[in-house]
Amino acid sequence: MLSKTEQQEFYNRLGDKIRLLRDEKSIKQEALASYLGFTRISISNIETGKQKIQLHTLIDLADYMNVPVEEIIPALKTIKIESSEKHKLEKKILNTEISNRPLAVEKIKDFIRLSTSKNSK
Repeated sequence: MLSKTEQQEFYNRLGDKIRLLRDEKSIKQEALASYLGFTRISISNIETGKQKIQLHTLIDLADYMNVPVEEIIPALKTIKIESSEKHKLEKKILNTEISNRPLAVEKIKDFIRLSTSKNSK
C-alpha cells in the first residue's frame, strides 16, 4: 500500500506523463477536456496531480491519445524506492547536529521536498 506521500507522487507523475503525451501530440487541454467530458481546469488539475483520475477515464484518455494505457501509468516500484531514499535522507539529517536547530531542519526538509519534486518532472 502506498503512503499518502507516495500516492501524491504517483498522481504527480501520472499528470506529468499525460501533459507530456498531450504536448507531443499537439493536443490542447480544451480538446482533451471536451472528449472526456471535463473542463479545461480539470485537465490542468489532473496534469498537476491535484485531481485524481478514474481508471475508465484513463483508458479513454489513452485511447484518445492512441497509446497503450500502461505507457501512461508510472511504475510504483520506482516511487516506493525514491520515497524510501528520501525518508532515509531526512532521517539522517535529523540525526546530525543540525537537529538542535529546528529552523534549519525545516528549511532542509523543504529543500529536499522541492528538489525531489523537480527531479520527478
